[in-house]
Amino acid sequence: MSDLTSILAAARAQRDAGAWSAAVRLYNAAAEVDASSFEIKHNLALCHFGLGAHEAALRYSREALSLKPDLWQSRMIQAKVLRADGRIEEAAQALKFVLKHEPVNGHALLALADIEMNEFGDPLAAAGRVAPLRRHPEHSSDAELTLLMSKLYDRDETDEELSEALKAFAARELVLPNFKFERASSGGAPRSSDRPRVGLLSPLFCASPVYYFTIGALRVLCREVDFVVFSRGSRVDWATRGFQTIAREWHQVQHMSAPALANAIKRQDVDVLFDLGGWMDPVGMRALSTRPAKRLYKWVGGQSATTGLSVFDGFISDEEQSPASHQPLYSEPLVNLPGGYVTYEPSTKPDDIASPDPSDARAFPLGVIGNPAKISRAFLRKLEAHIDDSTGRVLFVDRRYRHDTARRRIVDALPARHRQRLHFVAPTDHVEYLAQVRRPGRILDTFPYNGGLTSLEALHLGKTVEFTAGKLFASRHTRSHDRYWRTSKGGVPLRRSHQALASDLLKIIRDPPRPR
Repeated sequence: MSDLTSILAAARAQRDAGAWSAAVRLYNAAAEVDASSFEIKHNLALCHFGLGAHEAALRYSREALSLKPDLWQSRMIQAKVLRADGRIEEAAQALKFVLKHEPVNGHALLALADIEMNEFGDPLAAAGRVAPLRRHPEHSSDAELTLLMSKLYDRDETDEELSEALKAFAARELVLPNFKFERASSGGAPRSSDRPRVGLLSPLFCASPVYYFTIGALRVLCREVDFVVFSRGSRVDWATRGFQTIAREWHQVQHMSAPALANAIKRQDVDVLFDLGGWMDPVGMRALSTRPAKRLYKWVGGQSATTGLSVFDGFISDEEQSPASHQPLYSEPLVNLPGGYVTYEPSTKPDDIASPDPSDARAFPLGVIGNPAKISRAFLRKLEAHIDDSTGRVLFVDRRYRHDTARRRIVDALPARHRQRLHFVAPTDHVEYLAQVRRPGRILDTFPYNGGLTSLEALHLGKTVEFTAGKLFASRHTRSHDRYWRTSKGGVPLRRSHQALASDLLKIIRDPPRPR
């Protein structure tokens, strides 16, 4: 028994450090001693999930549940695996099973709210799901964060009120009080050159807006600086390899706690760090609250509003996106670039995308594209008026429309007389998505959360995008893209090259630190 105890202690240490392979070997050794332990089976499920071995994770979670049917933690592992594999409806059912037996299970409520917001496109349902946790001693912070994120999509508050709420949350929940860097973190990494060491932090170094908006300029910049990448995500695809080609160093840090991440960044002696995670990565923001790099800038990725943190040297934007008069909405100094704050690197040439049938623009005079979570109550009222004033059908395009729940919310929100005029398409890949974007006569953009990458892609394809702009960063995406990325008939951007954006960023990188 003492041998088993020592094996389990060593396994837990490896598990907690994210050393999944070592932990699996130790838990397998423990299972040889005690094959009837639900705890060992559950931890094997957890560690295999960490390794990305999803079939094994499901198998061990089932074995753990067969030994202890009320082990909700293994049910949570199943939900995570199913969601990671794109089996969203099954993941939601696994979470609902937990909640049927334990209605205020905070882990299950938060996970289901995340699915409702980001897969089913229903931020109000997500807000309602986490409402019981607002005073929960363990989950109140995550519940409040979910509520705040839901208000970015659909809110009754003014832009100013939401911005102040985000700042208050960040000051209270996204800092590490009494944090001190480990002595070993402060020595600095050995430098291989005199070039600036520029950190990039994000959970989305993959096919995402982070790629499409930054990679063109970063490819130019890597000739002048050494990029030190801190990857907070586990998704690897063709775009990940694009980031890897520009990186001098690549650090996989997705399982680190905020203090560990802060020390990991500090050890690399980064001159300037661009945060490409923002509100997508609260752990990352907590780590950055310690100021682990000499200078910090917020740019792209979760850049929906101010971070609320006071440690940033700048919030990279442009005058259309964040006019100087909007500075009170930000805790960071606005750094407005003169020609637009992003460029666009298309993965597919317009000529390679299927041309629409000429009758499509008549059949679908209006299109709504992108995340259905952005379809707010106010937007639906505007859409209803447009449908009343036009003929033809409305084309809704997004991968999430494969879920009946996502379609049903919109259908039920509109008058019955309109329901036959709604047509939903769920593309299976990006090329098919772009082909669908070409079909409608014009695009009606969502608000208060504008389309970001989706609007820029539509403009790049020569579509007209009708938008309503607010004050928050997320409420002005299309205004900025329309200003800087209106295209010629040949699909060539009239403004902003990767070289020009890289030049602006290099000026920021080389700018000497200012006293704080």
